[in-house]
Amino acid sequence: MRTADVICLLYDCTRGNAHDSILSFWIPEIRRECGRVPILLVETKSDLKSSSRGEPATPAIEHSVDSFVECSSKQFKSVVRVFQCSHKVYTHPISILLDRQLGKMHPLCEQALIRIFKLCDNDHDGVLDDFELNKFQMLCFREPLPASDLEKFKQSIHSTLPSGVDDLGRLTLAGFLFTQESFLKMGRYEQVWQVLNTFGYGHDLELSPVFLYKQVVVDSENEVCEPSAAALEFISHLCDLHNHQSQSFLSSDIESMFQIVPRNHHLMENYKSVYFDRCGNLTTEGFLALWWLKFSSDWKGALASLSYLGYSNPPATAVIVRPRRNIEMRKLFNIFVFGSRGCGKSSLLNTFIKRQFDPRYFPTVGNQRVCGPVQFRGTLKYAVLHEFPSDLQVAMQPSEMTGCDMACILYDQTCDFSFHHAARMCYILEKDYPHIPRALVATKVDNTSQSPNNEQAKTFCRTHNIPQPLFFSAKETNSALILTKLLSHLSHPPKASTQLRLHLRTLYFQQLVRTVPRAITFGVSALALALIASSILLRLWRRHKSR
Repeated sequence: MRTADVICLLYDCTRGNAHDSILSFWIPEIRRECGRVPILLVETKSDLKSSSRGEPATPAIEHSVDSFVECSSKQFKSVVRVFQCSHKVYTHPISILLDRQLGKMHPLCEQALIRIFKLCDNDHDGVLDDFELNKFQMLCFREPLPASDLEKFKQSIHSTLPSGVDDLGRLTLAGFLFTQESFLKMGRYEQVWQVLNTFGYGHDLELSPVFLYKQVVVDSENEVCEPSAAALEFISHLCDLHNHQSQSFLSSDIESMFQIVPRNHHLMENYKSVYFDRCGNLTTEGFLALWWLKFSSDWKGALASLSYLGYSNPPATAVIVRPRRNIEMRKLFNIFVFGSRGCGKSSLLNTFIKRQFDPRYFPTVGNQRVCGPVQFRGTLKYAVLHEFPSDLQVAMQPSEMTGCDMACILYDQTCDFSFHHAARMCYILEKDYPHIPRALVATKVDNTSQSPNNEQAKTFCRTHNIPQPLFFSAKETNSALILTKLLSHLSHPPKASTQLRLHLRTLYFQQLVRTVPRAITFGVSALALALIASSILLRLWRRHKSR
Protein backbone atom coordinates (compact mmCIF):
# COMPACT_ATOMS: atom_id res chain seq x y z
CA MET A 1 0.00 0.00 0.00
CA ARG A 2 2.91 2.34 0.62
CA THR A 3 3.81 2.26 -3.08
CA ALA A 4 0.29 3.24 -4.20
CA ASP A 5 -0.22 6.42 -6.23
CA VAL A 6 -3.94 6.60 -5.39
CA ILE A 7 -6.07 4.85 -2.75
CA CYS A 8 -9.66 3.99 -3.74
CA LEU A 9 -11.65 3.58 -0.55
CA LEU A 10 -14.97 1.79 -1.20
CA TYR A 11 -17.95 1.45 1.10
CA ASP A 12 -21.44 -0.03 0.80
CA CYS A 13 -24.13 2.66 0.86
CA THR A 14 -26.67 0.20 2.28
CA ARG A 15 -24.66 -0.16 5.48
CA GLY A 16 -25.57 2.66 7.81
CA ASN A 17 -22.47 2.42 10.01
CA ALA A 18 -19.95 2.47 7.13
CA HIS A 19 -19.20 6.17 7.64
CA ASP A 20 -18.04 5.56 11.19
CA SER A 21 -15.32 3.09 10.18
CA ILE A 22 -14.18 5.38 7.35
CA LEU A 23 -13.50 8.24 9.76
CA SER A 24 -12.37 6.26 12.77
CA PHE A 25 -10.17 3.63 11.12
CA TRP A 26 -9.58 3.69 7.37
CA ILE A 27 -8.61 7.30 6.72
CA PRO A 28 -6.27 7.54 9.79
CA GLU A 29 -4.70 4.18 8.84
CA ILE A 30 -4.11 5.27 5.23
CA ARG A 31 -2.59 8.57 6.34
CA ARG A 32 -0.34 6.75 8.81
CA GLU A 33 0.90 4.26 6.19
CA CYS A 34 0.89 6.35 3.01
CA GLY A 35 1.14 9.97 4.10
CA ARG A 36 -0.28 12.44 1.56
CA VAL A 37 -1.35 9.87 -1.05
CA PRO A 38 -4.66 10.98 -2.68
CA ILE A 39 -7.80 9.18 -1.46
CA LEU A 40 -10.79 8.62 -3.76
CA LEU A 41 -13.92 7.68 -1.80
CA VAL A 42 -16.23 5.39 -3.82
CA GLU A 43 -19.80 4.68 -2.75
CA THR A 44 -20.94 1.32 -4.21
CA LYS A 45 -24.45 -0.09 -4.84
CA SER A 46 -25.81 3.37 -5.59
CA ASP A 47 -28.69 1.73 -7.51
CA LEU A 48 -30.18 0.71 -4.16
CA LYS A 49 -30.42 4.36 -3.00
CA SER A 50 -33.58 6.32 -3.45
CA SER A 51 -31.74 9.59 -4.15
CA SER A 52 -28.23 10.74 -5.01
CA ARG A 53 -26.49 13.50 -3.05
CA GLY A 54 -23.32 13.69 -5.19
CA GLU A 55 -21.17 14.23 -2.09
CA PRO A 56 -20.18 12.28 1.06
CA ALA A 57 -22.76 11.95 3.81
CA THR A 58 -20.81 14.07 6.32
CA PRO A 59 -18.63 17.20 5.88
CA ALA A 60 -15.90 15.55 7.95
CA ILE A 61 -15.51 12.81 5.35
CA GLU A 62 -15.65 15.33 2.51
CA HIS A 63 -12.76 17.29 4.03
CA SER A 64 -10.71 14.13 4.57
CA VAL A 65 -10.75 12.78 1.00
CA ASP A 66 -9.70 14.21 -2.35
CA SER A 67 -12.74 13.24 -4.39
CA PHE A 68 -15.99 11.29 -4.20
CA VAL A 69 -17.81 9.05 -6.72
CA GLU A 70 -21.10 7.15 -6.55
CA CYS A 71 -21.19 4.02 -8.68
CA SER A 72 -23.18 0.89 -9.37
CA SER A 73 -21.57 -2.19 -10.88
CA LYS A 74 -24.97 -3.77 -11.47
CA GLN A 75 -26.15 -0.92 -13.70
CA PHE A 76 -22.61 -0.09 -14.86
CA LYS A 77 -23.17 3.44 -13.55
CA SER A 78 -20.08 5.68 -13.16
CA VAL A 79 -17.72 2.69 -13.16
CA VAL A 80 -15.51 4.28 -15.79
CA ARG A 81 -15.70 7.56 -13.88
CA VAL A 82 -14.04 5.85 -10.90
CA PHE A 83 -10.92 5.25 -12.97
CA GLN A 84 -11.10 8.71 -14.54
CA CYS A 85 -11.27 10.34 -11.11
CA SER A 86 -8.42 8.12 -9.87
CA HIS A 87 -6.25 9.42 -12.68
CA LYS A 88 -7.37 12.99 -12.04
CA VAL A 89 -6.59 13.00 -8.30
CA TYR A 90 -3.15 11.56 -9.08
CA THR A 91 -2.21 14.03 -11.83
CA HIS A 92 -3.88 16.97 -10.06
CA PRO A 93 -3.81 16.23 -6.30
CA ILE A 94 -6.08 18.48 -4.28
CA SER A 95 -5.06 18.16 -0.63
CA ILE A 96 -1.66 19.81 -1.17
CA LEU A 97 -3.33 22.83 -2.81
CA LEU A 98 -6.36 23.44 -0.61
CA ASP A 99 -7.04 22.81 3.06
CA ARG A 100 -10.66 21.81 2.60
CA GLN A 101 -11.36 21.73 6.31
CA LEU A 102 -10.29 25.36 6.76
CA GLY A 103 -11.36 26.42 3.28
CA LYS A 104 -7.99 28.10 2.67
CA MET A 105 -5.12 27.63 0.29
CA HIS A 106 -2.33 25.43 1.58
CA PRO A 107 0.78 27.42 2.67
CA LEU A 108 3.01 25.46 0.25
CA CYS A 109 0.71 26.32 -2.64
CA GLU A 110 0.60 29.97 -1.60
CA GLN A 111 4.40 30.10 -1.41
CA ALA A 112 4.70 28.63 -4.92
CA LEU A 113 2.18 31.11 -6.34
CA ILE A 114 4.01 34.03 -4.70
CA ARG A 115 7.17 32.95 -6.51
CA ILE A 116 5.26 32.68 -9.81
CA PHE A 117 3.82 36.18 -9.29
CA LYS A 118 7.31 37.59 -8.70
CA LEU A 119 8.62 35.83 -11.80
CA CYS A 120 5.86 37.37 -13.91
CA ASP A 121 6.43 40.83 -12.41
CA ASN A 122 9.10 41.78 -14.94
CA ASP A 123 9.53 45.39 -13.81
CA HIS A 124 9.51 44.43 -10.09
CA ASP A 125 6.89 47.04 -9.17
CA GLY A 126 4.82 44.59 -7.10
CA VAL A 127 1.85 44.44 -9.53
CA LEU A 128 0.99 42.81 -12.88
CA ASP A 129 -0.05 45.16 -15.67
CA ASP A 130 -2.00 44.08 -18.77
CA PHE A 131 1.15 43.18 -20.70
CA GLU A 132 2.48 41.00 -17.86
CA LEU A 133 -0.93 39.34 -17.39
CA ASN A 134 -1.15 38.48 -21.09
CA LYS A 135 2.39 37.13 -21.01
CA PHE A 136 1.41 34.93 -18.05
CA GLN A 137 -1.71 33.79 -19.91
CA MET A 138 0.24 32.88 -23.06
CA LEU A 139 2.93 31.06 -21.09
CA CYS A 140 0.51 28.90 -19.11
CA PHE A 141 -2.47 28.41 -21.45
CA ARG A 142 -1.05 29.19 -24.94
CA GLU A 143 -3.80 31.67 -25.84
CA PRO A 144 -4.13 35.43 -25.33
CA LEU A 145 -6.79 37.06 -23.17
CA PRO A 146 -8.98 39.56 -25.08
CA ALA A 147 -9.00 43.10 -23.68
CA SER A 148 -12.74 42.93 -22.88
CA ASP A 149 -12.34 39.66 -20.96
CA LEU A 150 -9.33 41.09 -19.13
CA GLU A 151 -11.35 44.12 -17.97
CA LYS A 152 -14.23 41.90 -16.82
CA PHE A 153 -11.75 39.72 -14.97
CA LYS A 154 -10.27 42.68 -13.08
CA GLN A 155 -13.71 44.15 -12.34
CA SER A 156 -14.91 40.86 -10.84
CA ILE A 157 -11.83 40.75 -8.60
CA HIS A 158 -12.24 44.39 -7.55
CA SER A 159 -15.91 43.88 -6.68
CA THR A 160 -15.04 40.99 -4.34
CA LEU A 161 -11.60 42.10 -3.14
CA PRO A 162 -10.95 45.84 -3.64
CA SER A 163 -7.27 45.44 -2.74
CA GLY A 164 -6.85 42.90 -5.54
CA VAL A 165 -6.58 45.65 -8.16
CA ASP A 166 -4.78 48.96 -7.66
CA ASP A 167 -5.95 52.42 -8.81
CA LEU A 168 -4.29 51.98 -12.22
CA GLY A 169 -6.09 48.72 -12.90
CA ARG A 170 -3.12 46.47 -12.23
CA LEU A 171 -3.40 43.09 -10.48
CA THR A 172 -1.79 42.95 -7.02
CA LEU A 173 -0.35 39.91 -5.27
CA ALA A 174 -3.49 39.68 -3.11
CA GLY A 175 -5.64 39.67 -6.26
CA PHE A 176 -3.49 37.01 -7.91
CA LEU A 177 -3.70 34.71 -4.87
CA PHE A 178 -7.44 35.37 -4.56
CA THR A 179 -7.96 34.34 -8.18
CA GLN A 180 -6.11 31.05 -7.80
CA GLU A 181 -7.86 30.28 -4.51
CA SER A 182 -11.22 30.91 -6.17
CA PHE A 183 -10.34 28.40 -8.90
CA LEU A 184 -9.54 25.84 -6.21
CA LYS A 185 -12.81 26.41 -4.34
CA MET A 186 -14.74 26.04 -7.62
CA GLY A 187 -13.03 22.70 -8.24
CA ARG A 188 -10.88 23.91 -11.15
CA TYR A 189 -7.77 22.19 -9.86
CA GLU A 190 -6.46 21.43 -13.34
CA GLN A 191 -6.15 25.14 -14.07
CA VAL A 192 -4.06 25.80 -10.97
CA TRP A 193 -1.88 22.75 -11.64
CA GLN A 194 -1.37 23.95 -15.21
CA VAL A 195 0.13 27.16 -13.80
CA LEU A 196 2.28 25.28 -11.28
CA ASN A 197 3.56 22.71 -13.81
CA THR A 198 4.44 25.45 -16.30
CA PHE A 199 6.80 26.94 -13.74
CA GLY A 200 8.45 23.61 -12.92
CA TYR A 201 6.58 22.42 -9.81
CA GLY A 202 5.99 18.73 -9.11
CA HIS A 203 3.37 16.98 -6.99
CA ASP A 204 5.23 17.85 -3.79
CA LEU A 205 5.07 21.57 -4.74
CA GLU A 206 8.82 21.75 -5.11
CA LEU A 207 10.69 22.38 -8.32
CA SER A 208 11.10 18.98 -9.96
CA PRO A 209 14.60 17.54 -10.55
CA VAL A 210 13.77 17.11 -14.24
CA PHE A 211 13.10 20.84 -14.52
CA LEU A 212 16.26 21.77 -12.62
CA TYR A 213 18.97 19.30 -13.63
CA LYS A 214 17.94 17.47 -16.81
CA GLN A 215 20.45 19.32 -19.03
CA VAL A 216 23.40 19.31 -16.62
CA VAL A 217 25.77 16.33 -16.55
CA VAL A 218 28.75 16.50 -14.20
CA ASP A 219 31.59 14.04 -13.64
CA SER A 220 32.33 14.91 -10.01
CA GLU A 221 35.81 13.34 -10.10
CA ASN A 222 37.08 15.26 -13.13
CA GLU A 223 34.81 18.32 -13.37
CA VAL A 224 33.67 21.19 -11.15
CA CYS A 225 30.60 23.44 -11.27
CA GLU A 226 30.77 27.22 -11.14
CA PRO A 227 28.12 29.95 -11.50
CA SER A 228 27.80 31.30 -15.02
CA ALA A 229 27.93 34.97 -16.03
CA ALA A 230 24.11 34.98 -16.30
CA ALA A 231 23.79 33.59 -12.76
CA LEU A 232 26.25 36.15 -11.35
CA GLU A 233 24.36 38.96 -13.10
CA PHE A 234 21.12 37.74 -11.51
CA ILE A 235 22.77 37.51 -8.08
CA SER A 236 24.04 41.10 -8.47
CA HIS A 237 20.49 42.11 -9.38
CA LEU A 238 19.27 40.49 -6.14
CA CYS A 239 21.82 42.59 -4.26
CA ASP A 240 20.48 45.79 -5.78
CA LEU A 241 16.88 44.85 -5.01
CA HIS A 242 17.33 43.89 -1.37
CA ASN A 243 20.19 45.89 0.12
CA HIS A 244 18.90 49.28 -1.03
CA GLN A 245 22.25 50.33 -2.53
CA SER A 246 24.02 49.93 0.82
CA GLN A 247 27.04 47.72 1.49
CA SER A 248 25.29 45.20 3.72
CA PHE A 249 22.03 43.29 4.14
CA LEU A 250 19.85 43.61 7.21
CA SER A 251 18.41 40.40 8.64
CA SER A 252 14.95 41.53 7.44
CA ASP A 253 16.34 41.83 3.88
CA ILE A 254 17.59 38.25 4.02
CA GLU A 255 14.29 36.94 5.40
CA SER A 256 12.36 38.77 2.70
CA MET A 257 14.59 37.37 -0.03
CA PHE A 258 14.55 33.72 1.07
CA GLN A 259 10.94 33.41 2.24
CA ILE A 260 10.02 31.59 -0.99
CA VAL A 261 13.00 29.19 -0.87
CA PRO A 262 12.51 25.81 0.90
CA ARG A 263 14.75 25.26 3.91
CA ASN A 264 16.59 22.34 2.30
CA HIS A 265 17.85 24.71 -0.44
CA HIS A 266 18.64 27.62 1.87
CA LEU A 267 22.00 29.37 1.69
CA MET A 268 21.90 30.83 5.16
CA GLU A 269 23.20 27.74 6.93
CA ASN A 270 26.60 28.99 5.69
CA TYR A 271 25.99 32.50 7.01
CA LYS A 272 29.03 32.44 9.32
CA SER A 273 31.32 31.15 6.57
CA VAL A 274 31.62 34.47 4.74
CA TYR A 275 32.44 38.09 5.46
CA PHE A 276 29.92 40.18 7.45
CA ASP A 277 30.32 43.59 9.04
CA ARG A 278 30.83 44.51 12.70
CA CYS A 279 27.08 44.81 13.23
CA GLY A 280 26.61 41.20 12.13
CA ASN A 281 25.00 42.10 8.80
CA LEU A 282 25.86 40.18 5.66
CA THR A 283 27.91 42.27 3.23
CA THR A 284 27.60 42.32 -0.56
CA GLU A 285 30.98 40.60 -0.78
CA GLY A 286 29.79 37.96 1.66
CA PHE A 287 26.53 37.45 -0.23
CA LEU A 288 28.41 36.72 -3.46
CA ALA A 289 30.77 34.38 -1.57
CA LEU A 290 27.75 32.49 -0.21
CA TRP A 291 26.73 31.57 -3.74
CA TRP A 292 30.23 30.45 -4.70
CA LEU A 293 30.34 28.33 -1.55
CA LYS A 294 26.95 26.81 -2.39
CA PHE A 295 28.10 25.92 -5.91
CA SER A 296 31.24 24.36 -4.44
CA SER A 297 29.41 22.06 -2.03
CA ASP A 298 25.97 21.56 -3.63
CA TRP A 299 25.54 22.83 -7.19
CA LYS A 300 22.10 21.24 -7.43
CA GLY A 301 20.95 23.16 -4.36
CA ALA A 302 22.42 26.34 -5.85
CA LEU A 303 20.43 25.88 -9.07
CA ALA A 304 17.27 25.24 -7.04
CA SER A 305 17.82 28.37 -4.92
CA LEU A 306 18.35 30.53 -8.02
CA SER A 307 15.19 29.17 -9.61
CA TYR A 308 13.10 29.76 -6.49
CA LEU A 309 14.44 33.32 -6.24
CA GLY A 310 13.30 34.12 -9.75
CA TYR A 311 16.05 33.13 -12.19
CA SER A 312 13.90 33.08 -15.32
CA ASN A 313 16.34 31.48 -17.78
CA PRO A 314 16.60 27.68 -18.01
CA PRO A 315 18.40 26.43 -14.85
CA ALA A 316 21.13 24.80 -16.97
CA THR A 317 22.28 28.28 -18.09
CA ALA A 318 23.17 29.17 -14.49
CA VAL A 319 26.06 26.72 -14.24
CA ILE A 320 29.35 26.22 -16.05
CA VAL A 321 31.05 22.82 -15.93
CA ARG A 322 34.84 23.13 -16.12
CA PRO A 323 37.59 20.47 -16.19
CA ARG A 324 39.09 20.08 -12.73
CA ARG A 325 42.66 20.12 -14.09
CA ASN A 326 42.23 23.28 -16.15
CA ILE A 327 43.51 25.71 -13.52
CA GLU A 328 43.60 28.75 -15.80
CA MET A 329 39.91 28.53 -16.72
CA ARG A 330 38.61 27.81 -13.25
CA LYS A 331 37.50 30.49 -10.81
CA LEU A 332 36.61 28.35 -7.79
CA PHE A 333 39.12 26.28 -5.78
CA ASN A 334 38.93 24.06 -2.70
CA ILE A 335 41.93 24.33 -0.37
CA PHE A 336 42.10 21.86 2.51
CA VAL A 337 43.85 23.14 5.63
CA PHE A 338 45.61 20.62 7.89
CA GLY A 339 47.79 20.94 10.96
CA SER A 340 48.26 20.07 14.62
CA ARG A 341 46.11 21.41 17.44
CA GLY A 342 46.66 25.07 18.15
CA CYS A 343 48.80 25.76 15.09
CA GLY A 344 46.48 28.49 13.81
CA LYS A 345 44.14 26.80 11.30
CA SER A 346 41.07 28.69 12.53
CA SER A 347 43.02 31.95 12.62
CA LEU A 348 43.92 31.53 8.95
CA LEU A 349 40.27 30.95 8.06
CA ASN A 350 39.04 33.86 10.18
CA THR A 351 41.50 36.40 8.79
CA PHE A 352 40.59 35.30 5.25
CA ILE A 353 37.01 36.54 5.84
CA LYS A 354 38.29 39.67 7.63
CA ARG A 355 37.50 38.74 11.21
CA GLN A 356 39.56 40.20 14.00
CA PHE A 357 42.23 38.05 15.58
CA ASP A 358 41.24 36.48 18.91
CA PRO A 359 44.25 35.35 21.01
CA ARG A 360 42.12 32.91 22.97
CA TYR A 361 42.23 29.27 21.89
CA PHE A 362 38.94 27.53 21.08
CA PRO A 363 39.25 23.93 19.79
CA THR A 364 37.44 23.48 16.48
CA VAL A 365 34.53 21.04 16.57
CA GLY A 366 33.98 19.28 13.25
CA ASN A 367 35.08 20.50 9.84
CA GLN A 368 34.87 24.26 9.29
CA ARG A 369 34.93 26.12 5.98
CA VAL A 370 34.96 29.70 4.74
CA CYS A 371 34.79 31.30 1.30
CA GLY A 372 36.07 34.59 -0.04
CA PRO A 373 37.52 36.36 -3.10
CA VAL A 374 41.20 36.25 -4.10
CA GLN A 375 42.95 38.32 -6.76
CA PHE A 376 45.08 36.01 -8.88
CA ARG A 377 46.92 37.14 -12.03
CA GLY A 378 44.54 40.04 -12.51
CA THR A 379 41.41 37.87 -12.21
CA LEU A 380 38.98 37.58 -9.33
CA LYS A 381 38.89 33.98 -8.08
CA TYR A 382 37.10 32.42 -5.12
CA ALA A 383 38.72 30.06 -2.63
CA VAL A 384 36.93 27.76 -0.21
CA LEU A 385 39.09 26.89 2.80
CA HIS A 386 38.20 23.65 4.61
CA GLU A 387 39.65 23.16 8.10
CA PHE A 388 40.26 19.55 9.10
CA PRO A 389 40.95 18.04 12.54
CA SER A 390 44.48 17.26 13.67
CA ASP A 391 43.76 13.51 13.84
CA LEU A 392 45.56 12.02 10.81
CA GLN A 393 43.29 8.96 10.62
CA VAL A 394 40.18 11.14 10.41
CA ALA A 395 41.60 13.84 8.15
CA MET A 396 43.04 11.57 5.49
CA GLN A 397 40.00 9.41 4.76
CA PRO A 398 39.42 9.05 0.97
CA SER A 399 35.84 10.28 1.35
CA GLU A 400 37.10 13.44 3.05
CA MET A 401 39.65 14.20 0.34
CA THR A 402 37.14 14.33 -2.52
CA GLY A 403 37.30 17.64 -4.35
CA CYS A 404 40.62 18.76 -2.86
CA ASP A 405 42.55 21.08 -5.20
CA MET A 406 45.40 21.83 -2.80
CA ALA A 407 46.54 20.71 0.65
CA CYS A 408 47.78 23.52 2.88
CA ILE A 409 49.69 22.10 5.87
CA LEU A 410 50.23 24.50 8.76
CA TYR A 411 52.80 24.20 11.51
CA ASP A 412 53.63 26.36 14.51
CA GLN A 413 57.24 27.43 13.95
CA THR A 414 57.79 27.67 17.71
CA CYS A 415 56.75 24.04 18.33
CA ASP A 416 58.84 21.01 17.27
CA PHE A 417 55.88 18.63 17.59
CA SER A 418 53.79 20.80 15.26
CA PHE A 419 56.45 20.63 12.53
CA HIS A 420 56.89 16.87 12.87
CA HIS A 421 53.09 16.48 12.67
CA ALA A 422 53.08 18.57 9.46
CA ALA A 423 55.97 16.55 7.98
CA ARG A 424 54.14 13.31 8.72
CA MET A 425 51.01 14.70 7.06
CA CYS A 426 53.00 15.77 3.99
CA TYR A 427 54.43 12.29 3.62
CA ILE A 428 50.99 10.63 3.90
CA LEU A 429 49.57 13.01 1.29
CA GLU A 430 52.52 12.38 -1.01
CA LYS A 431 52.14 8.62 -0.70
CA ASP A 432 48.33 8.28 -0.82
CA TYR A 433 47.37 11.35 -2.89
CA PRO A 434 50.34 12.19 -5.11
CA HIS A 435 48.19 14.20 -7.54
CA ILE A 436 47.24 16.81 -4.89
CA PRO A 437 49.62 19.81 -4.67
CA ARG A 438 51.00 20.47 -1.19
CA ALA A 439 52.28 23.59 0.55
CA LEU A 440 53.76 24.22 4.01
CA VAL A 441 52.80 27.36 5.93
CA ALA A 442 54.67 28.44 9.08
CA THR A 443 52.38 30.23 11.54
CA LYS A 444 52.94 32.57 14.50
CA VAL A 445 55.94 34.15 12.78
CA ASP A 446 55.46 37.28 14.89
CA ASN A 447 56.60 35.39 18.02
CA THR A 448 60.22 35.03 16.96
CA SER A 449 62.37 36.33 14.15
CA GLN A 450 64.26 33.08 13.59
CA SER A 451 63.29 29.51 14.34
CA PRO A 452 65.30 26.31 13.81
CA ASN A 453 62.13 24.69 12.47
CA ASN A 454 62.17 27.08 9.50
CA GLU A 455 65.55 25.83 8.27
CA GLN A 456 64.39 22.28 8.84
CA ALA A 457 61.22 23.03 6.87
CA LYS A 458 63.21 24.44 3.94
CA THR A 459 65.34 21.30 3.80
CA PHE A 460 62.22 19.14 4.04
CA CYS A 461 60.60 21.04 1.14
CA ARG A 462 63.66 20.62 -1.08
CA THR A 463 63.79 16.90 -0.30
CA HIS A 464 60.09 16.37 -1.07
CA ASN A 465 59.86 18.70 -4.10
CA ILE A 466 57.49 21.07 -2.26
CA PRO A 467 57.61 24.86 -2.75
CA GLN A 468 59.46 26.69 -0.01
CA PRO A 469 57.32 27.31 3.10
CA LEU A 470 55.15 30.43 3.38
CA PHE A 471 55.01 32.51 6.55
CA PHE A 472 51.80 33.67 8.20
CA SER A 473 50.87 35.71 11.26
CA ALA A 474 47.22 36.24 12.16
CA LYS A 475 48.24 39.58 13.73
CA GLU A 476 50.26 40.95 10.84
CA THR A 477 49.88 38.97 7.60
CA ASN A 478 47.04 39.40 5.12
CA SER A 479 45.81 35.87 4.48
CA ALA A 480 44.70 36.87 0.96
CA LEU A 481 48.41 37.16 0.05
CA ILE A 482 48.98 33.63 1.33
CA LEU A 483 46.02 32.40 -0.76
CA THR A 484 47.37 34.13 -3.88
CA LYS A 485 50.70 32.34 -3.45
CA LEU A 486 48.93 29.03 -2.82
CA LEU A 487 46.95 29.40 -6.05
CA SER A 488 50.18 30.01 -7.95
CA HIS A 489 51.36 26.55 -6.82
CA LEU A 490 48.33 24.95 -8.50
CA SER A 491 49.79 25.65 -11.94
CA HIS A 492 52.70 23.30 -11.19
CA PRO A 493 51.66 19.66 -10.65
CA PRO A 494 53.52 17.95 -7.78
CA LYS A 495 56.53 15.78 -8.55
CA ALA A 496 57.40 12.67 -6.63
CA SER A 497 60.20 13.25 -4.14
CA THR A 498 63.42 11.21 -4.00
CA GLN A 499 62.28 9.49 -0.83
CA LEU A 500 58.92 8.61 -2.34
CA ARG A 501 60.54 7.27 -5.51
CA LEU A 502 62.88 5.13 -3.38
CA HIS A 503 59.91 3.95 -1.35
CA LEU A 504 57.93 3.01 -4.47
CA ARG A 505 61.00 1.31 -5.98
CA THR A 506 61.45 -0.69 -2.78
CA LEU A 507 57.82 -1.75 -2.88
CA TYR A 508 58.25 -2.78 -6.53
CA PHE A 509 61.30 -4.94 -5.77
CA GLN A 510 59.57 -6.46 -2.72
CA GLN A 511 56.63 -7.40 -4.89
CA LEU A 512 59.00 -8.73 -7.55
CA VAL A 513 60.82 -10.85 -4.97
CA ARG A 514 57.51 -12.29 -3.80
CA THR A 515 56.30 -12.89 -7.35
CA VAL A 516 59.43 -14.47 -8.97
CA PRO A 517 59.60 -17.61 -6.75
CA ARG A 518 55.93 -18.22 -7.37
CA ALA A 519 56.46 -17.87 -11.12
CA ILE A 520 59.44 -20.24 -11.04
CA THR A 521 57.51 -22.80 -8.99
CA PHE A 522 54.57 -22.56 -11.37
CA GLY A 523 56.86 -22.95 -14.42
CA VAL A 524 58.68 -25.98 -12.98
CA SER A 525 55.36 -27.60 -12.08
CA ALA A 526 53.99 -26.99 -15.56
CA LEU A 527 57.15 -28.43 -17.14
CA ALA A 528 57.00 -31.53 -14.94
CA LEU A 529 53.35 -32.10 -15.83
CA ALA A 530 54.17 -31.67 -19.52
CA LEU A 531 57.01 -34.28 -19.28
CA ILE A 532 54.77 -36.74 -17.45
CA ALA A 533 51.98 -36.27 -19.99
CA SER A 534 54.37 -36.73 -22.95
CA SER A 535 55.84 -39.86 -21.34
CA ILE A 536 52.38 -41.40 -20.90
CA LEU A 537 51.39 -40.55 -24.45
CA LEU A 538 54.66 -42.08 -25.80
CA ARG A 539 54.04 -45.35 -23.96
CA LEU A 540 50.49 -45.55 -25.24
CA TRP A 541 51.67 -44.95 -28.79
CA ARG A 542 54.35 -47.70 -28.58
CA ARG A 543 51.86 -50.18 -27.10
CA HIS A 544 49.40 -49.44 -29.88
CA LYS A 545 52.16 -49.84 -32.53
CA SER A 546 53.32 -53.22 -31.14
CA ARG A 547 49.82 -54.64 -31.59
